Amino acid sequence: NLSIIDNDRIDKQLGLNNYDFVFLSYEFGCQKPDRKIYEEIMKKLPFDGKDILFIDDLEKNVLVPKELGWNTFVASGNELEKIKQACEEFINN
Repeated sequence: NLSIIDNDRIDKQLGLNNYDFVFLSYEFGCQKPDRKIYEEIMKKLPFDGKDILFIDDLEKNVLVPKELGWNTFVASGNELEKIKQACEEFINN
């Protein structure tokens, strides 16, 4: 859940052009866990929800994506080993 003023900071930290798909909540006019965000993302992606791994630090934010068939995982940014393991399991399945 970011505002437009976060865009430059995020871009400098992550280099958003390095990613195939980037979705920032301010672009949708609502915030997670609003169902609209996840449904709009699905409209823009050329693949199914089963091919998405959605990681968030709040359980409430993964409930709707899970209903939509996404793979979900709850972890904080401090749990990098846990996140790495979840990504590897997702890729290998």
